[in-house]
Amino acid sequence: MQEKEIWKDVPGYEGYYKVSNLGNVKSLDRIVPHPRWGRQFWKGRIIKSSLDKYGYPRLSLRKYNKAKFFTIHRLVAVSFIPNLENKPQVNHRDGNKTNNNVINLEWVSEKENVNHAYDTGLHRGRRGIESPHSKVVYQYSLEGKFIDKYYGCCEANRLTGIDRSSISLAVNGKSNKAGGFIWSYNYPI
Repeated sequence: MQEKEIWKDVPGYEGYYKVSNLGNVKSLDRIVPHPRWGRQFWKGRIIKSSLDKYGYPRLSLRKYNKAKFFTIHRLVAVSFIPNLENKPQVNHRDGNKTNNNVINLEWVSEKENVNHAYDTGLHRGRRGIESPHSKVVYQYSLEGKFIDKYYGCCEANRLTGIDRSSISLAVNGKSNKAGGFIWSYNYPI
């Protein structure tokens, strides 16, 4: 059974644009000033969106000859979902950034939004070799014998139990050793 499409005015753009509970946005029929003919009739239409750099559908709304970009999920939420707790972000429950149906959206805090992304597997913390910030760290015995290599101080801490900040001090030359080992960014030392 197909859901009935309900249209509401876009707040701040009443008489210009409407947004639907299914995530569509349309301009309304209107007469606009024209430099040569005085006035011109503009037929309302469904507006096509494009994806922003984060993958969210967005579009431009114009009023008084000024354009402003909006993400569609935010327009739907502002128009259809009461924000009683004044939460700042809109979450896609199913994780699909292009599913802007009102039943798929909810107001959330920043923390709730981040937790949802981790809980649903939409975002994984990149660790070790996956992290672009990791530098390879080499572990040596006090005699200089190579023991192991790790993708960053955090991974070395996680796998050895040696304090991360102590390892960091050692690899940066501010300490001689950490946890009874020599640490270096260089192989071999």
